[in-house]
Amino acid sequence: MPLRQIIVGSTRETRAADLVIPWVRRSAEKHGGFEVEVLDLRDWPLPMFQEHAGTSKSRFIAARMRLAQRDGSERPR
Repeated sequence: MPLRQIIVGSTRETRAADLVIPWVRRSAEKHGGFEVEVLDLRDWPLPMFQEHAGTSKSRFIAARMRLAQRDGSERPR
């Protein structure tokens, strides 16, 4: 069955996504034509501003590979 990944891009404490995503997920699951997976950036230990990007490249690659895993995209270099 195809997979639809819903990406939650906001990481703010007061984000509206916490209220919206359950509705989006239920609506997508009700469709029945695909599996649904929610990918929340809060769950990924991405460095954003606290680390030098060169020291945490593997974290970015892991996140990209997770997204590419089911959509047939190229593996990151």
